[in-house]
Amino acid sequence: MTTSIVPANTPFEYNLGVNYETWENGRTGRSISADLDQIGQYFKLVRTYHDAAVGVPVGSPPVIDPTQAAAISYFVAHPGMQIVMGTNNNAVANGGFGSPWTAGLMTSSTYTDQWVQMIIGAFGSVAGHPHIAQVKRDADEKTKIFAETWHSDWSFLAAPPQATLLYGNVIPPVGGDTLFANQYAAWDALPPAMQTRLQGLQGVHSARRGYARDGMYGERDKGRSMAIRYDDSALATQTHPIGRVHPETGRRALYVSPGYTIGIEGMDDAEAQPLLMELFRHQVRDDFIYRHRWQPGMLLMWDNRCVIHAATGGYDGHARLLHRITLAERRA
Repeated sequence: MTTSIVPANTPFEYNLGVNYETWENGRTGRSISADLDQIGQYFKLVRTYHDAAVGVPVGSPPVIDPTQAAAISYFVAHPGMQIVMGTNNNAVANGGFGSPWTAGLMTSSTYTDQWVQMIIGAFGSVAGHPHIAQVKRDADEKTKIFAETWHSDWSFLAAPPQATLLYGNVIPPVGGDTLFANQYAAWDALPPAMQTRLQGLQGVHSARRGYARDGMYGERDKGRSMAIRYDDSALATQTHPIGRVHPETGRRALYVSPGYTIGIEGMDDAEAQPLLMELFRHQVRDDFIYRHRWQPGMLLMWDNRCVIHAATGGYDGHARLLHRITLAERRA
């Protein structure tokens, strides 16, 4: 690839990593996220090859296909990993996947620049900083408040982020507080019999309630200023101990949330759901909660392994913009 093809403002590094060419949901009964979880144990730089994703009719703007969108979503959520996107030899030799198509990503700096800017816009990152997401709401917006349900960030992943940093750019004069609940305290306050019952149980976590096609931020979610991508990979599940031991402090914390915990492994819903509802009510007792009131220029960091959080509204008619980045769990 020559320098004339790559625009100066691209946020991506053009290096060679591991080639992974299919990106096909259900290829082996696994999701893209599951495949990348496994690859990510060994590689931090992944190169993707696509036919239709980079080939579009001549004169048309670039389009992200669903499989590439799923891959990009994964990398946005995993700050320690990088993605290099390209087309394969078939697309170059034949002008793209099907005729008349053009492999513009490989031949046109203008096309490449459009592609990069489209990705930045679609996934809500800050130009030049693809791992920083924008959490925003316009003054006239009427959509449901984003992240208003209690949750621990990305607990539906095999290795959820250990921490989140949130920076206040535009802060409304009223409302918009963020609530935090101490899950060390939530676990410690459980009756001993309940602690014994929960030890050894695995909670089932999934992003489906929020990010699946029929989820809260799915295809029916219209008029939102914040860029949120729904995807079928949100249907995947991941298990974690309900009483999770913090890898650094050794303390046990309650690790469930109404946002992402959808069941208990090996337990039918008739038994699991009442138990989860009891835990959801318990974990947000008033004496566990801290309410954070934002000011412009304030940076907040928290530990997702022992804290859950939730956004609040109350600022209709005012804009709000925060920048967010998550920190990957350190691997042994």
